[in-house]
Amino acid sequence: MDIEIEKFRPVTQCKAINNAKTDPTRYNSSYANATVTLYGIKSAREAAEKARLEDIATHEANISNIEFNKAQRIKITELMTAAGIPSTYKIPDPKSRARFPKMLVKSAGYYEDFMRNSAVADGFEYATTQYENIIGKLKKQEDALNLANASMKVEQEKEKARRSDNILLLKLIIKYSLPDDSSWGDVLEHLLDQDKYLKLAYSMYRVRSNWNDGCDPVDSALGEFDNQEYTGENDLEISKCVSRAINNFHDDRDGRIFRDCQWNYSDLYSLVDHELYVDYNLIIDKSPQLLY
Repeated sequence: MDIEIEKFRPVTQCKAINNAKTDPTRYNSSYANATVTLYGIKSAREAAEKARLEDIATHEANISNIEFNKAQRIKITELMTAAGIPSTYKIPDPKSRARFPKMLVKSAGYYEDFMRNSAVADGFEYATTQYENIIGKLKKQEDALNLANASMKVEQEKEKARRSDNILLLKLIIKYSLPDDSSWGDVLEHLLDQDKYLKLAYSMYRVRSNWNDGCDPVDSALGEFDNQEYTGENDLEISKCVSRAINNFHDDRDGRIFRDCQWNYSDLYSLVDHELYVDYNLIIDKSPQLLY
């Protein structure tokens, strides 16, 4: 048998990803700081990508040598087989206490020499798995950080809005000389007491929005309206119109009557003092539940 044997060729292992600086905490200014940051994640990803390119380049350079070494192993195995030397042999299991111990299959010595002296793999598959796991972990860390930052931003915006609302409320409290601990509802009650049109319109709108509990708020507001002196040229007509609407409500049980009557809440709002109405809308905007 004419078999040409050559020296095995070197194969470089793909270890760049294993040696890369892919822990995001290693990019902190202090090693004692184990906090994961977006900067650390970005830097770790860049290191992983760079290492991946190195491992790919190493693997591509190895391919021809790996194929050569595989072919050499086959040639040597064929040569040894031709010489009557098998690739495996059997020995009794030294750990067995049986009378007839089981036999263990061992690789021939030359085959073990293969493993020590000729490489037919460069660890590229393992390096690929490492790279994918690292990138996947960094992605999860990045998503978690972005979610946390978004939640923090939302809370900061809420706190900013609360501070802004508190300042607006304080301005109204000072403007109307109300107690320091007054709420939006307290300020609203004060405004309603300042303008009979506003109070009547407000009660009509509330019943229009939810008439499950009847129209007592409108009835009460109309009573206060009638107890005051009629100062507007349409006050009597307003009283009669709302009174009819209340009677119709009792018949039909439909709060939309206060939207559709001649002197509805929109018409009454138009009679409210402008500055008072602006402050009223500000209160409703900041505390809309007061309308229901």
